[in-house]
Amino acid sequence: MIIWHQGDYCIPAGTTVSGNHWAISRDPDVFPEPHTFKPQRWIDDQGRLREDIKFFVYGFGRRVCPGQHVANRSIFINSLLILWAFQLTLDPTEPLDDMGYMKGDVERPCSIEFKTRVRETELRHMMQKHSESDVA
Repeated sequence: MIIWHQGDYCIPAGTTVSGNHWAISRDPDVFPEPHTFKPQRWIDDQGRLREDIKFFVYGFGRRVCPGQHVANRSIFINSLLILWAFQLTLDPTEPLDDMGYMKGDVERPCSIEFKTRVRETELRHMMQKHSESDVA
């Protein structure tokens, strides 16, 4: 039986250990003002994704998700499509409660109103044209 020691902690062999993603992502030493919605915290001075902090939503160590690169690219492409098709703005008179899901508020699943940039008829026409070109 192998026992792992780290400081005052002793973890017996066979123990299941899980990373607490929620607590890690709210470490105030790494993420100042961790409960404030600040997407710019992930961008460096040159406008690039920071290399000194990592996304850990795909797991840790040997058990990290092998499809994380596909997932990241898929999220990137879908985010660009949303930004292309919609104009996203927040109503300054009604601040966004980005922690609302933690309160169990399921009555109001989305408090953000989306307005299209591309007229719906034009968007439908483009989608129909795209699906026809896939068949050909």
